Amino acid sequence: MSKKLQFVWIDDENRGQAFKTMKARLGVGGKFINVGKSNVNYLKDIATIKPDLIIVDHNLTNSDENIKKGSTIASLIREKHPEMAIICVTGQDPSKIDNLEGLSYEAVFEIDQLGKHYESILSIAKSFKKLNSDRPINIDEFIALLKAPKIERIKLENIIPMEIKENFEDKALFQNISHWITHILITRPGFLYNRLWSATYLGLTEKGFKKVEDMFEKAKYKGLFADQTKERWWKSSLIEILSKEIKTTGLPWEKGRSLSGITHHDYSKDYYTDNKEDLPEVVAYTDETCTEEYPMKKKYTVPHPKFDKLLYFEEIGMMKID
Repeated sequence: MSKKLQFVWIDDENRGQAFKTMKARLGVGGKFINVGKSNVNYLKDIATIKPDLIIVDHNLTNSDENIKKGSTIASLIREKHPEMAIICVTGQDPSKIDNLEGLSYEAVFEIDQLGKHYESILSIAKSFKKLNSDRPINIDEFIALLKAPKIERIKLENIIPMEIKENFEDKALFQNISHWITHILITRPGFLYNRLWSATYLGLTEKGFKKVEDMFEKAKYKGLFADQTKERWWKSSLIEILSKEIKTTGLPWEKGRSLSGITHHDYSKDYYTDNKEDLPEVVAYTDETCTEEYPMKKKYTVPHPKFDKLLYFEEIGMMKID
């Protein structure tokens, strides 16, 4: 039987019950440390427990210590234990946390929404445990942990940041890996597609993609920081599987409509023309403030001004304004 993952939660409020609920749901063990009741030597506890994940409140206004920020605690922990995963819980809007302070954590979650993020939290803990047990010492070992298709290896070697591929002995290696995978590789469409991008790429709605999803199981991302609530598929593997299933020539968004079980009701439509035009090739935002994307024909989009263009990644677009 594998040993339970161990978490440590550091807070200045009585959130022990929230921690008990998390432990029960995720099947993990651990300790709750209330820094609001006494001057707790949490660094000593962490050294003893050697947790797989540390959870810390961002605002420690009730702490008996001089330290009032979780990001400060995170920095102190990383000085002695740089290999540990640290996430933040907060009662404030995560977007209001200073960018520099936010970099102290692997992720920031609102306490009121914590239950929705259990799978993401578990993914972070498991991925750091994997890094600790199989620490990569070169670029090949790192790419192996991504479980990337062979066809992607050269491209990945070109775009993996220097602070990773030239600094495998760096004490900040795990943090650099975590931030790059979760903020770039998984977030920006290119190597990996989310459900909407995958469906649109195959010429389908998300409901249509659901019908054939099992067919593309081998394309699903299963590497470090894979998250069941943020599923991703390797674009190159989508193409490979589609080509084996549909032998005729054509673009992916044309060929995908010939998959078994697909009807015209499953065909994706262009959002810009109010579903009057067919075969949208990309996914884009409606404007600079929008947080939701929609299938669109590329000719109806322009580059989004808030996103830089990245080598080998899709250009992030938004709808043209008439």
